[in-house]
Amino acid sequence: TGFATQAKSHLTGRSADGERTGASDDGSSSVASRGVGVACFNLGYLPGADSDKSVVTETTSTVRAVRAAIAALRPGGVLTVVGYVGHAGGAEETEAVAALVATLDPKTFTAATHAVVNRENCPRLIVVHRKETTVERNRT
Repeated sequence: TGFATQAKSHLTGRSADGERTGASDDGSSSVASRGVGVACFNLGYLPGADSDKSVVTETTSTVRAVRAAIAALRPGGVLTVVGYVGHAGGAEETEAVAALVATLDPKTFTAATHAVVNRENCPRLIVVHRKETTVERNRT
């Protein structure tokens, strides 16, 4: 399975064929404490034309997983979320993630979104960067 499938599997707690996995609902079981350099979330359905469209990420577990990943970001780390707004619940899920990152301390994080505004139902990109402090930059 590809990375996107693994990420979706982790978020949904189900493998690509719909079987339950050992991943926790909040994504914390495989997230190292403050050592993550890059975390990527691809919300919505599992990828592929023949994927099971009944397996979809859900707002509550997605927000918990994104929150856990943000907490695990090391200084200089980046988190990306691609939210697909064109399916049932997709816009609400994407907005919930955007609302979460909007509350982050701007002294510690930079949070941004990118959206195509002249087309309907385009995916929305949300990016979070954990800033490095002067002390952390001098250690490298």
